[in-house]
Amino acid sequence: MNLIRKFLKLSISNKRVLLEAVCFLFLAKILIVLLPYRFLKKFFGNYKLKCTESNFKRFEVENISYLIQKVSNKLPIKFNCLNKAIAAKSMLKIRRINSTLYVGLSKNNKNKLIAHAWLMVNDIPVTGGKNNDEFSEVAHWG
Repeated sequence: MNLIRKFLKLSISNKRVLLEAVCFLFLAKILIVLLPYRFLKKFFGNYKLKCTESNFKRFEVENISYLIQKVSNKLPIKFNCLNKAIAAKSMLKIRRINSTLYVGLSKNNKNKLIAHAWLMVNDIPVTGGKNNDEFSEVAHWG
Protein backbone atom coordinates (compact mmCIF):
# COMPACT_ATOMS: atom_id res chain seq x y z
CA MET A 1 0.00 0.00 0.00
CA ASN A 2 2.89 2.34 0.78
CA LEU A 3 4.25 1.92 -2.79
CA ILE A 4 0.86 2.87 -4.24
CA ARG A 5 0.75 6.03 -2.12
CA LYS A 6 4.26 6.98 -3.23
CA PHE A 7 3.30 6.38 -6.86
CA LEU A 8 0.15 8.50 -6.59
CA LYS A 9 2.17 11.40 -5.13
CA LEU A 10 4.49 11.50 -8.15
CA SER A 11 4.06 14.09 -10.87
CA ILE A 12 2.49 12.99 -14.15
CA SER A 13 5.86 13.07 -15.95
CA ASN A 14 7.52 10.96 -13.23
CA LYS A 15 4.65 8.45 -13.35
CA ARG A 16 5.07 8.19 -17.11
CA VAL A 17 8.82 7.53 -16.91
CA LEU A 18 8.33 5.01 -14.09
CA LEU A 19 5.68 3.12 -16.08
CA GLU A 20 7.96 3.26 -19.12
CA ALA A 21 10.71 1.58 -17.07
CA VAL A 22 8.30 -1.14 -15.93
CA CYS A 23 7.12 -1.78 -19.50
CA PHE A 24 10.64 -1.95 -20.94
CA LEU A 25 11.84 -4.28 -18.18
CA PHE A 26 8.98 -6.70 -18.85
CA LEU A 27 9.45 -6.40 -22.60
CA ALA A 28 13.18 -7.12 -22.31
CA LYS A 29 12.49 -10.17 -20.13
CA ILE A 30 9.91 -11.51 -22.60
CA LEU A 31 12.16 -10.91 -25.63
CA ILE A 32 15.11 -12.70 -24.02
CA VAL A 33 12.95 -15.72 -23.20
CA LEU A 34 11.15 -15.94 -26.55
CA LEU A 35 13.56 -14.76 -29.23
CA PRO A 36 16.64 -16.58 -30.49
CA TYR A 37 19.89 -14.60 -30.32
CA ARG A 38 19.95 -13.81 -34.05
CA PHE A 39 16.76 -11.74 -33.61
CA LEU A 40 17.53 -10.48 -30.12
CA LYS A 41 20.87 -8.93 -31.09
CA LYS A 42 19.02 -6.34 -33.21
CA PHE A 43 17.89 -4.72 -29.93
CA PHE A 44 21.52 -4.42 -28.77
CA GLY A 45 22.68 -2.03 -31.50
CA ASN A 46 25.65 -2.23 -33.88
CA TYR A 47 28.17 -4.92 -32.98
CA LYS A 48 31.65 -3.69 -32.01
CA LEU A 49 30.59 -0.04 -32.09
CA LYS A 50 31.33 2.07 -29.03
CA CYS A 51 29.07 5.09 -28.92
CA THR A 52 30.16 8.41 -27.61
CA GLU A 53 27.63 11.04 -26.71
CA SER A 54 28.32 14.75 -26.50
CA ASN A 55 24.88 16.34 -26.26
CA PHE A 56 22.97 14.71 -23.46
CA LYS A 57 21.56 15.68 -20.11
CA ARG A 58 23.52 13.82 -17.45
CA PHE A 59 20.50 14.07 -15.16
CA GLU A 60 18.36 12.14 -17.66
CA VAL A 61 20.91 9.30 -17.87
CA GLU A 62 21.25 9.13 -14.08
CA ASN A 63 17.47 9.24 -13.65
CA ILE A 64 16.98 6.29 -16.02
CA SER A 65 19.75 4.41 -14.23
CA TYR A 66 18.12 5.05 -10.87
CA LEU A 67 14.62 4.12 -12.08
CA ILE A 68 15.68 0.86 -13.72
CA GLN A 69 17.44 -0.21 -10.52
CA LYS A 70 14.64 0.84 -8.18
CA VAL A 71 11.79 -0.53 -10.28
CA SER A 72 13.52 -3.86 -10.93
CA ASN A 73 14.04 -4.35 -7.18
CA LYS A 74 10.41 -3.56 -6.28
CA LEU A 75 8.69 -5.80 -8.83
CA PRO A 76 7.87 -9.42 -7.91
CA ILE A 77 9.84 -10.79 -10.89
CA LYS A 78 13.62 -11.05 -10.90
CA PHE A 79 15.36 -9.11 -13.67
CA ASN A 80 18.96 -9.95 -14.57
CA CYS A 81 21.66 -7.60 -15.78
CA LEU A 82 20.82 -8.16 -19.47
CA ASN A 83 17.13 -7.35 -18.89
CA LYS A 84 18.10 -4.10 -17.18
CA ALA A 85 20.65 -3.15 -19.84
CA ILE A 86 18.21 -3.71 -22.72
CA ALA A 87 15.43 -1.79 -20.93
CA ALA A 88 17.72 1.16 -20.17
CA LYS A 89 19.16 1.15 -23.71
CA SER A 90 15.61 1.32 -25.10
CA MET A 91 14.69 4.21 -22.81
CA LEU A 92 17.84 6.10 -23.77
CA LYS A 93 17.25 5.45 -27.47
CA ILE A 94 13.81 7.09 -27.22
CA ARG A 95 15.58 10.16 -25.84
CA ARG A 96 18.18 9.99 -28.63
CA ILE A 97 21.01 9.30 -26.20
CA ASN A 98 23.63 6.90 -27.54
CA SER A 99 24.83 4.13 -25.26
CA THR A 100 27.05 1.05 -25.42
CA LEU A 101 25.97 -2.36 -24.12
CA TYR A 102 28.82 -4.58 -22.93
CA VAL A 103 28.90 -8.30 -22.20
CA GLY A 104 31.70 -9.82 -20.17
CA LEU A 105 32.75 -13.17 -18.72
CA SER A 106 34.47 -14.18 -15.51
CA LYS A 107 34.94 -17.24 -13.33
CA ASN A 108 33.44 -17.49 -9.87
CA ASN A 109 35.07 -19.04 -6.82
CA LYS A 110 33.90 -22.51 -7.97
CA ASN A 111 35.71 -21.95 -11.29
CA LYS A 112 32.40 -21.74 -13.19
CA LEU A 113 31.95 -19.28 -16.01
CA ILE A 114 29.58 -16.39 -15.29
CA ALA A 115 28.38 -13.66 -17.63
CA HIS A 116 27.47 -10.04 -16.97
CA ALA A 117 25.96 -7.25 -19.06
CA TRP A 118 26.29 -3.54 -18.40
CA LEU A 119 25.32 -0.33 -20.16
CA MET A 120 27.41 2.83 -20.40
CA VAL A 121 26.92 6.34 -21.75
CA ASN A 122 30.47 7.57 -22.24
CA ASP A 123 32.01 6.97 -18.79
CA ILE A 124 28.67 6.92 -16.93
CA PRO A 125 27.53 3.44 -15.86
CA VAL A 126 23.79 3.18 -16.48
CA THR A 127 23.24 -0.44 -15.42
CA GLY A 128 25.52 -3.12 -13.98
CA GLY A 129 28.46 -0.77 -13.63
CA LYS A 130 29.46 -1.51 -10.05
CA ASN A 131 31.23 -4.83 -10.58
CA ASN A 132 31.99 -4.82 -14.30
CA ASP A 133 35.75 -4.56 -13.63
CA GLU A 134 35.69 -8.21 -12.55
CA PHE A 135 34.60 -9.28 -16.06
CA SER A 136 36.59 -9.56 -19.26
CA GLU A 137 34.69 -7.82 -22.04
CA VAL A 138 33.82 -10.23 -24.86
CA ALA A 139 31.46 -8.08 -26.92
CA HIS A 140 29.91 -4.64 -27.11
CA TRP A 141 27.17 -2.99 -29.14
CA GLY A 142 26.64 0.71 -29.71
